Amino acid sequence: MEKLNVVKGEVTKKGRIIFTLVAGERKEIIKVYAGLSWPNNEVPGYYCILAEEVPPGSRTKYEGQKAPRGKIHLLTEKESSDYFLKDMFLPLADDCTFFCCDKVFAYFSEQAGEHTDDAAMFRDFMYEHGHHHIRLSEAPHGESFKRGLSDIRTLIDERLLMLPEDSLARRQLKETTAEAMGDSPEVKLYAVNGLRFVVSAFITFSNPSSDWTPKRPYKPRLGYGLRR
Repeated sequence: MEKLNVVKGEVTKKGRIIFTLVAGERKEIIKVYAGLSWPNNEVPGYYCILAEEVPPGSRTKYEGQKAPRGKIHLLTEKESSDYFLKDMFLPLADDCTFFCCDKVFAYFSEQAGEHTDDAAMFRDFMYEHGHHHIRLSEAPHGESFKRGLSDIRTLIDERLLMLPEDSLARRQLKETTAEAMGDSPEVKLYAVNGLRFVVSAFITFSNPSSDWTPKRPYKPRLGYGLRR
């Protein structure tokens, strides 16, 4: 599976994201999200950035229909060489700026008191370095690795999630054995951990369909007083 090779990303006056590809093709993007898995003294940190392209054909949907989805491409990924957060924040900020990404999803919980210091350090770093547009959000279902893995499988089965064969995320997905899913899978499969955050965000915050959602045309049922 080939990677979407982007040479330029821009946001139009109407707020649309346009990628220029290496071959000169221009591709319209619905949204770009990032997923971040925190580093610790056991594993490196990891982040990935994904983009959903505008689906082909009409984006108009009728009442009761799901909005059509475009393919979701892995644009870039990176694992940190150590457990220092700031060493990962700088390339993440650069990549987010290049790919027009303003939302990063990670697991932290004020209620449980988990990774709140990491989240605060992220926000302080982005503010101090002038990246006010890059916001950190709590990942949907961040506490459930299995739920996130299920979301990944759903998009793969629907042939919507485009992961290059040589990507770390795809390699680790192939390692989701019963043994790896035992204790602390988010540690053993840290790339899948970061991927699940962003994939669950794509599924949870589904696309707007179109500016116009027409009602289905009324068709009376055949019955008394109606002829074929």
